[in-house]
Amino acid sequence: MVVEESDTVFSRQSFYSRIYRQCFSPDGNWLVVTDSHAHLYVFGLRQALELNASSNERRFKYQLKLDEPIFALSTVHSKLVCGNSVGQLAIYNWDDITHFGTSDRCDPLCKFSGFPANLPVVPPCEINAIACIDNSSMLYAGAGDNAIRLVQIERPDKIISTFVGHGEYVNELAVQSEHVFLSSSEDGTVRLWDVRSKYIHVFNVASEGKLRSGCGRGVCALDVEEDFMICGGDVQPAIWHIGSRSLASSLICERPFLMRCTVAKMNGDRILIGGSCSDLLQFDYSGQHLTSVKTSLRNIYSIETNSLGTNAMTTVAGDSVLIDAFLNLGYVSFSFSTTSTQLTNSQLYV
Repeated sequence: MVVEESDTVFSRQSFYSRIYRQCFSPDGNWLVVTDSHAHLYVFGLRQALELNASSNERRFKYQLKLDEPIFALSTVHSKLVCGNSVGQLAIYNWDDITHFGTSDRCDPLCKFSGFPANLPVVPPCEINAIACIDNSSMLYAGAGDNAIRLVQIERPDKIISTFVGHGEYVNELAVQSEHVFLSSSEDGTVRLWDVRSKYIHVFNVASEGKLRSGCGRGVCALDVEEDFMICGGDVQPAIWHIGSRSLASSLICERPFLMRCTVAKMNGDRILIGGSCSDLLQFDYSGQHLTSVKTSLRNIYSIETNSLGTNAMTTVAGDSVLIDAFLNLGYVSFSFSTTSTQLTNSQLYV
């Protein structure tokens, strides 16, 4: 009876829990995730990777209750930058986050309450994506008012530039170089922006006849590596060559017909795709399907990789209280948990 009650609680928590974003600390020792209940969870990686680590050591170490759910996360030097569901940017010290358990509070260094509402979209406008320029304190924030802002973390209230052109909200951002970044939108396009010249190129992804589309046209997933980008959403995921502005290869494999691709990552020697199914899809850079690995999630929204030292891993999160950890991309090694309930082996990958 105790096991049945535990299973019921776990199933209910999993059904109503959604993890939006993940981020590893600069030293590679910590993982933070944010969920739909406006919590930020902190996990220690060293204990979780011990040979005989229990499910208890893979539960969250600290939990912060926030005012609003966080939809965007990124690290800038020693700072954790958060964008939430009402358009606020909050900046924390990573040291404050990872030592939260030794103090009563963990307040942000600063919190900027919303961008100027000078665009024809009714606020509040959530921040869906944050992308940082390497070796800089500058970052881009893509929002629900269809625009992207360039700000500096020391003064997030001072907008340096605003990039307007998308017809619907911005889903994801990716930085190609110091002066060039890309944005994907629910309007079915990916835009390439050059901040030096105000040059814009529009990739009409949803209109590409070679790509199978689903029941919509939104482009949710986006990543870039050198002169190639990977993007997808309601449209079939594909590799594009940025220099020639052309489709290089579509990513084809067996998957649900109306699967929405929500996240894509260029991860070393392979491309990782997640979406509205439980499988982590994996392709090589020629577009060939390598494998699909079943996860414990109903849908996948976030894929992140920690490549630092002995704590190297890839983590996958989405519609579940669990975050699946891959030490080898061929299988789920174990799962982190955002529930305080002691889980049974049947509820966890071990």
